[in-house]
Amino acid sequence: MAFRMRWPTEYGTITQEFGANPQVYNKFGLPGHEGIDFMAPHGSEIYAVADGFVSDVRLDGSIDPVGKPYGNQVRIQHDDGYETIYAHLAQAVVTRGQFVKAKQLIGLADNTGNSDGSHLHLSLKKQGATSSGQTNYPYDLINPTPFLEPFSGGGGTTPQPPANTTIDVQVNSPDSGFLNVRQAPYVGAPVVDQAQHNAILGALEDADVARNKVGKTGQWLWVRLPNGKVGYVAAWYLKFPPPVPIDIPATVVFVVVDSPDDPLKLRQGPGVGFAQVALLPHETVLKALEKEADVKQKIGQMNQWLNVQTPAGLTGYCADPLRRRRKPGIRPEGARRRRRDHATGVVGAAQNGSGIPGRPRRHRRQGRQNGSVDQGAHACPLRRVRRRVVCPLSHPGGQTQT
Repeated sequence: MAFRMRWPTEYGTITQEFGANPQVYNKFGLPGHEGIDFMAPHGSEIYAVADGFVSDVRLDGSIDPVGKPYGNQVRIQHDDGYETIYAHLAQAVVTRGQFVKAKQLIGLADNTGNSDGSHLHLSLKKQGATSSGQTNYPYDLINPTPFLEPFSGGGGTTPQPPANTTIDVQVNSPDSGFLNVRQAPYVGAPVVDQAQHNAILGALEDADVARNKVGKTGQWLWVRLPNGKVGYVAAWYLKFPPPVPIDIPATVVFVVVDSPDDPLKLRQGPGVGFAQVALLPHETVLKALEKEADVKQKIGQMNQWLNVQTPAGLTGYCADPLRRRRKPGIRPEGARRRRRDHATGVVGAAQNGSGIPGRPRRHRRQGRQNGSVDQGAHACPLRRVRRRVVCPLSHPGGQTQT
């Protein structure tokens, strides 16, 4: 299915089109406005335009509007290499690595960063769009307009709560003796119930995401109460019930499909005998569902399968070829990427017959089945996705972050 975007605000007005005001943006090296601006008064709700997982949350505020013009922002990685950026927020109500559905609340509007008034700036990226000539904008920025569905009324959607909770959390509100449970993840949303001090609640979000929210100011957690009611609570009034869990993940790890010739198979279990769930194109970004130490241990090893989640929310296992995703721009100009020679196991710049460093062609053919690959029987390079660096894209009065 082709990528489509739902309307991201409660209001059906666009205040600045993509490509508008070239006379303003030309001096910053841009053909025009690099996104779409939507009407969004202060504190109004901002929604994800499509399913995906949160690839980054940056709470830069307005401390440096020239160097960090987007202010508080949320970035969401979608299927097929698309990424959306939601800028100038008052607050984000999601966290890095969290899976979200289309029209799910992700933040509240404001004018943080380089902004003259409260609104939502939405940018759309397509991986490889600049290098392929699909866009004349830098950093893979493309026009969101053809993908945007018409406004069909304000309001978002609440995801269907799962049948089972992931981890237990405990209310830590000794002063008031209770904690409000709200219909949406922000102060001012309707109260649906109250949880008493020291009450045990069940988290309805991924375990690693929930653990990273507990005790954090500004974070909200989706929970189920002992009476079965569901709502959002302020995570800074939560703690872990004793004993404190030992395995608290420090980071969310992303990996990238490294299979330029054929798509990679996602399977239900860790082996070629399990049913196929999906085919993953080259450069697809995946969220690892295993601890960082386990991901590192599997990188470059033979017969290793990694439990992952796709931007579409599908989960399963895939073998090499995957790679850990690195920060862009850190490799010196002209430097050759080091590869593991599959025949000898020696790390080096292997030639593939075309003069380009890469896997030998005879090993690319191994493991292909029906035009796609598993390649779990030999080792291929993996690399981890880290937080992306800020690139100097232009913006009125300063730079645009990419």
